[in-house]
Amino acid sequence: MVVGRLTALDDALAQAGVDPATYDAEEQADDLGEDDRTAVESAARQLATPEMVRALEAVQQQARDVCGTSLTL
Repeated sequence: MVVGRLTALDDALAQAGVDPATYDAEEQADDLGEDDRTAVESAARQLATPEMVRALEAVQQQARDVCGTSLTL
């Protein structure tokens, strides 16, 4: 789930021709076509769902337990 949703956002940003490192939805969303904006916003919303939060917490716990390291996004 985590990889799939991150990939979906990356794909939507790439399709829109947006650099994810510099994209600011509040400032640049109007620069995108309606379809691209909708795709990016939809993919981004999927990263903030309760199930995604739980999945990320599980990945972080696994990294702490197995690797002894903490992950941040």
